[in-house]
Amino acid sequence: NQTKLLLLFIQLKVQRRDYNQSCFQFSSVLTNTPMFSGKKLCAGSSLQVLSNLPVNACTKGNLTGGRKLEWSGKRSRKFAAQPQAALQGATAPRSAVNARSPHKLNVPGDLYVDHTCIDCDTCRWMAPFSFSRPEVAGQSVVFAQPKGAKQKVRAVEALHSCPTNSIHLVTPDPQIMAQAQQNLPSPIPGVPGVLHCGWHDVRAIAAASYLVLRPEGNILVDVPRFNPILQERIKELGGVRWMFLTHQDDVGNHRAWARNFNAVRIIHKNEVTQDTSDVEIKLEGEGPWQIDNELRPVEGSLVDRGGQHQPRSSSDCQIVFTPGHTAGHLCLYHQPSRTIFTGDHLSSPPNVMEPHRLYVFEKYNWFSLGLQLQSVQKLLDLDFLHVLPGHGRMASFNSPMHRLQAVSNLLAEYEGRL
Repeated sequence: NQTKLLLLFIQLKVQRRDYNQSCFQFSSVLTNTPMFSGKKLCAGSSLQVLSNLPVNACTKGNLTGGRKLEWSGKRSRKFAAQPQAALQGATAPRSAVNARSPHKLNVPGDLYVDHTCIDCDTCRWMAPFSFSRPEVAGQSVVFAQPKGAKQKVRAVEALHSCPTNSIHLVTPDPQIMAQAQQNLPSPIPGVPGVLHCGWHDVRAIAAASYLVLRPEGNILVDVPRFNPILQERIKELGGVRWMFLTHQDDVGNHRAWARNFNAVRIIHKNEVTQDTSDVEIKLEGEGPWQIDNELRPVEGSLVDRGGQHQPRSSSDCQIVFTPGHTAGHLCLYHQPSRTIFTGDHLSSPPNVMEPHRLYVFEKYNWFSLGLQLQSVQKLLDLDFLHVLPGHGRMASFNSPMHRLQAVSNLLAEYEGRL
């Protein structure tokens, strides 16, 4: 997770001439990160602060030259000049003074976005009536002030969920603030028993996290920002028995959640890093596996029932091995809601409202795009209607036929290229 912050720093740097400005913006992003608490980050001290990161990956020449970063160990990756992180388009302010001031493209009113937005798209899909992304800005701004209590509460839910605390109210209403906190985790329309946790974490590159409510024990899918407000709300909903970690990128502060709920964490062995070496269950092989009162392999194979392939499993939840984005990426299929939790494997396109179209992050594939597309094809065996990703937007389909068509359309986009 700390290495992701380094990647975000390099994304913000973009051009050598913007180095000082980007250092400042990166420091504002780290305001709520304990490991950097109280440290001054500027052009003269950035390397000293970055040396705290547990990677033997960078030299002063690499950072100031902006040419290449090579990660060491299992997470070895190389980036060309001007590398892009999963969070793209952050724009450094003209001066360090105005980083937290309202962006000039905000409409007048109580709600505004400052210049530290990292363009993660969270607020735009949570409250599309107020937030947008003008091409000239490359960041979120408020294009319309929320109207009525319902919109105001939803906008504040987005405020709480902003991973960099870039959204503000000039005069916060205590009642609305409290109601928004009470609403998270929030139900997802049309997806029974599944809640969006909100409170996205910059340590997980702003990935969405979900809570699956089950009599056998709730499942936390990937990791939201740890805070006592969300912790108490999840406790009221029955706590967490299992923590399902789709892949190494979005684990955030997994230890704090596991410790506070005595939860059992699950990750694939191929995704284990130093940060997740203490995870309780490290899956091996290609599965699938099922979660009921315990975690075990699915007996038998996929079976065809009336033209629709379904898993032969007594459990309501099945873990599917979907390598591609990373070597050991996992997805979770929740049969009662016909939902698949896809991490960074599959989503609807970011920044646009196309909920019936499927999309893969080709630019941010860290292992094998060809293998990722093969893993997408594997999902045809599951009877899902909803795709809930970590990054990107949610996708929903009216029928299995529409889902099959969406998968076919996605695969057709890459036909002949791989």
